[in-house]
Amino acid sequence: MILLSIIISLSLIFTLILVLIVLKKKDKALFGSFNKFARPIAAIVLIAIIGFCPFFFTGLFNHYNPTGYSEWRDAGNNQQYLYVEAENYYDLGYHEGYNLGSEILSIEILISLMISGYDYAYYKVEAAKYQEFIPSDYIEEMQGMAKGATAKTGSLVTFEDILIQNTFIDIIYAQIYPTMDEPGAEIACSVVGVKENNSTKTYGQNFDFPRVINNKGWGEKGYLPGLAWVHTKMPGKAEIFGLRMGGMLNMPCAMNSYGIKTFVNIVHSNASGEYQTPTGILSRKALESGKTSQEIVEMIIEDFNSPKIPCSFNVMIIDDTSIIGMQCYPENYQLYASPFVSTNRYINETWNEACFTRGNYSLDRQQYLEAYVEDIFNSTSHFTEQNLLDLLKYRGTDTTPAITREDEGLANSITLAFMTNTYFGLGNAYDGLGKIPSLFL
Repeated sequence: MILLSIIISLSLIFTLILVLIVLKKKDKALFGSFNKFARPIAAIVLIAIIGFCPFFFTGLFNHYNPTGYSEWRDAGNNQQYLYVEAENYYDLGYHEGYNLGSEILSIEILISLMISGYDYAYYKVEAAKYQEFIPSDYIEEMQGMAKGATAKTGSLVTFEDILIQNTFIDIIYAQIYPTMDEPGAEIACSVVGVKENNSTKTYGQNFDFPRVINNKGWGEKGYLPGLAWVHTKMPGKAEIFGLRMGGMLNMPCAMNSYGIKTFVNIVHSNASGEYQTPTGILSRKALESGKTSQEIVEMIIEDFNSPKIPCSFNVMIIDDTSIIGMQCYPENYQLYASPFVSTNRYINETWNEACFTRGNYSLDRQQYLEAYVEDIFNSTSHFTEQNLLDLLKYRGTDTTPAITREDEGLANSITLAFMTNTYFGLGNAYDGLGKIPSLFL
């Protein structure tokens, strides 16, 4: 497509030159003023046309009129989310790609730079190994997303680029990190889920990621916009509201219209995983149809396909009556009941022997979360959403760990998103509480 755009651009330039030649022959006086000052300007204009036309025509030739519609909606306090509905997965993907073009390009750049020694071609080869485990509906969605992102940005985004974005977390944590003596920047999310009785539950998380990803727009402090909250609606499927990173079809920080909520920690483990359904795709598949937390757990276990799990992670799954904590190690899994808190480590200490814990921070944070919840219960017999928000905002002291993470350097993790029973947002909970769409409350 870019080659075609270049050909068209050169054709336009050639036509422009012919017109100038004809005009010059017909009216030499007209070109008498085409002096040494005008020539450089004309050259700049021609270069600008040559540079712009490939993007213009790449976007033009990928324009498509999908079913459904999409729009950005205000959630209050400077928070917003993308609403998308469509009749089929390809059109859903086109809407997503068209609206999330900047985020998709940001994650493509991030993946290209994130792990030294592994170039983009490596990710392309590795991502292809996961493709056979991805349902055809989601393949169509990725294809539509690539077309939509290309149409919006004018920069060619391929299906392979979107596939990489849906597998790179698994590639990094299941294939790359297990081969390293010490991994780089950590994802260090904090997850809390507390059940008091059959009708009272409090739950949420901070999502941490290397701070090179920024959600405030291109050029904001030199960072890249990579995250967005998205609400999708498809015929015959549960509606989903959750956090997206670039072209990922889902992240397990999400909820569906059946009342299921999921929250996640990736665990830094030196145990490698297998090529199976990528974790983001697996959570999307479960949220589209799962009506109880137990159903979600059974779907995850069934989709493992073998004794090994795709990569190391913790997930908390909530329905109207229960909270289930599921900790997954490449060779096993364990289930835990409420109260449940988790960081990027395991409750099972023997599994932590295979983890990169980067000193004592992860353990200190786990212990602080547990103690905080216990202290609230002991003093009030309740754990409220305000208690949770106070916890998610906690910046730490010289002797206690930070729960919300800020200003830790370009390569380190900071808190980039959060979600609770009622609120969500990009940034941390200090940056403004957006109201979750009423369907999911």
